[in-house]
Amino acid sequence: DLQKYIQTLYLPKPSEKRIETIVTSGVKSCVALGKPEPTPEVRRSVEHALRGLGDQDTVNLLGLASIRSDGINQDTIGHIEELKSAKLSSGGCLEYTPRSQIEKLPEVAGYDVLMDWVQLRKVIMDTPSARLDPIKGLMLLGVPGTGKSVAGKLIAKRLDRPFIKFDLSAV
Repeated sequence: DLQKYIQTLYLPKPSEKRIETIVTSGVKSCVALGKPEPTPEVRRSVEHALRGLGDQDTVNLLGLASIRSDGINQDTIGHIEELKSAKLSSGGCLEYTPRSQIEKLPEVAGYDVLMDWVQLRKVIMDTPSARLDPIKGLMLLGVPGTGKSVAGKLIAKRLDRPFIKFDLSAV
């Protein structure tokens, strides 16, 4: 019985409001250093790119990305995705592929039926009157070499989402 030797810590992800506060703080710091204020669209994109990280990682990644991009601007989003990929992939069991890398993936033959289903689901999700929650995840199971990762990346590309692969054998 190992339970008595294990301490469980619950570290919730920051809320959207908290991420907005972190970005606002970062913007103020950059503006104080003479950098231009980002557009509302860039701010929203930066906030979206920071989702899925812990509170301290959110602060750290925004700070490092804003240094690399010389302020908070369109380039910051790419830097956040690169840093997020490195952070999430560092443990060995997760592979994070940012949207910017998935966009370069060519269309692959043999996935037509799957892509038609994904496109239909995307259209339905994007229709406000449908009241469907967005897809939060998809699990693909199969023997090695059957195209699970390719299918996952194609789905992520069609949905304009990053691809996150969990390698159970690395746990």
